[in-house]
Amino acid sequence: MLFVCLSTMCLSTACSNDDDEGQISDPASMIAGTYVGKGQLEMVGLSGMPIEEYQGMKIYVTKSSNEFVILTPYSADGSPFFSSGSGDVFQITQTVNGDYLLTSTNIPNARVSITKSKDLSYYYPYVSVGGESGYALSFTGKKQ
Repeated sequence: MLFVCLSTMCLSTACSNDDDEGQISDPASMIAGTYVGKGQLEMVGLSGMPIEEYQGMKIYVTKSSNEFVILTPYSADGSPFFSSGSGDVFQITQTVNGDYLLTSTNIPNARVSITKSKDLSYYYPYVSVGGESGYALSFTGKKQ
């Protein structure tokens, strides 16, 4: 009986979990940095029809913890794009193919993705212009 128990234990040894292969324990450090590219202001729901374009725009991605970052958009001249000058907190999820999706509970319709080649795509649907809402900021850029 002892032999059968020992044999069973040897056959049921733990093996590594393939689901975690390629996952990074500190994705915030991997994606933190300055992303430079083009932004555009558009009416919500009218993607691709810019009202205004912003060349040389930057989005600063700052590590908050291993799984959270703060995104802060800046104009090319170095001034914060939003009047508050503060960024928004996003949680990082790494996809199976190694890209990153960022989500925010405070901004449910915001969409942010960062490819493993460090291309950032950002969509912020709550922009106010002259007190009038209904605008969105979209941005595409590359990590510098």
